Amino acid sequence: MSNPTILCVDDERNVLLTLRTQLMRHFPNHVIEIAESGDEALELVDELRAEGVETPLVIADQIMPGMQGDELLIELHARHPEILKVMLTGQARAEDVGNVVNRGNLYRFIAKPWSETDLTLTVTEALRCFQQEQLIAQQQAALTQTNLELEALNADLENQVQERTQQLQSNQQQLQLFVHHTPAAVAMFDREMRYLLASQRWKTDYNLGDQDIIGRSHYDVFPTIPDHWKAINQRCLAGASERSEEDCFTREDGSVTWNQWEIHPWYTETNDIGGIIMFTQVITDRKQAELALQQLNAELEQRVEQRTQELAHSEQDLRTIFNNVYDAIFIHALDGTILDVNNPATEMFGASRAQLLVSSIPDLLSPDAPFERISAFHQQAQTAGTASAEWQARRLDNGAIFDI
Repeated sequence: MSNPTILCVDDERNVLLTLRTQLMRHFPNHVIEIAESGDEALELVDELRAEGVETPLVIADQIMPGMQGDELLIELHARHPEILKVMLTGQARAEDVGNVVNRGNLYRFIAKPWSETDLTLTVTEALRCFQQEQLIAQQQAALTQTNLELEALNADLENQVQERTQQLQSNQQQLQLFVHHTPAAVAMFDREMRYLLASQRWKTDYNLGDQDIIGRSHYDVFPTIPDHWKAINQRCLAGASERSEEDCFTREDGSVTWNQWEIHPWYTETNDIGGIIMFTQVITDRKQAELALQQLNAELEQRVEQRTQELAHSEQDLRTIFNNVYDAIFIHALDGTILDVNNPATEMFGASRAQLLVSSIPDLLSPDAPFERISAFHQQAQTAGTASAEWQARRLDNGAIFDI
């Protein structure tokens, strides 16, 4: 089976090439197709469908000669409602927004010029939503089959379905469909921050229940909104587009909600800013898990530091004992290389610790000690775990021979 395809539509060739390059870099398991007009895009989607190739996402510019971006997305939704649609534009008029929201089930806006990070995050989330919608579609298909069986038992049911379909064709019913089924938490405001549109996901995420918030001020619905958020809204009402990967909001009941959000202005027919559109996602569970992990890491670091200090003290105590026993102690490798000595050893051989550490055991013994005897002693110690012997040694300061 062919890899799923992401389609990019823009009348500017360089924009298409940039989009394709960035998407190919981050989504290697998807084919990136491009089209330079709405008609070409519709033909390409139909060809891909005929070949059995899945097209989860279409990214289209709004301002194009011939078929505009909103017209393309509305027509695409009429043919293939399961495809997620993203509008890429430097401006978005109120009429364009209304059309594509009410009739095209718009998923997200991406403002020009875009950042590769924003593009990647938006496409990643869109592909995830598409997979969820596919699962829902399969469940709905099973439900449709059940409904068809029921229709065979009740002829009147078809009339009821037709009446319901006619109702859904009106603008009001289409708006309700958008409110209940838009997969993201989306709200649209006028310049006074009054609600014009709000998705059902928005109400669910912010525990608004069945409140009718259309026409109400955003700041009345959420009276504890901090001043810095109000300032962000004002900047966007002045033409800015802003986003945050994580931001906290304290509710009236004292609970804290963590959000990921982005805000864009929308434009009237005269290209004046008519208000703003907010896209948000509640990430409280993820943030709480991150904070818990940070606390756990801090506790582990504290335990490691405490254990390190304890080991340092233990090593210091052992060093004190090592240096203060009455017997001379040498720690050496099997080849005789001296690794460490205590204070009595330096006194016995008339040398400093530094001098002994650059010497070896054979250097400290009498020149008459045969090498074979030394090797046999090492072999016995290695095999039995202990060994004893008497040796003639020599002091390094004056060469005097003594027994050990």
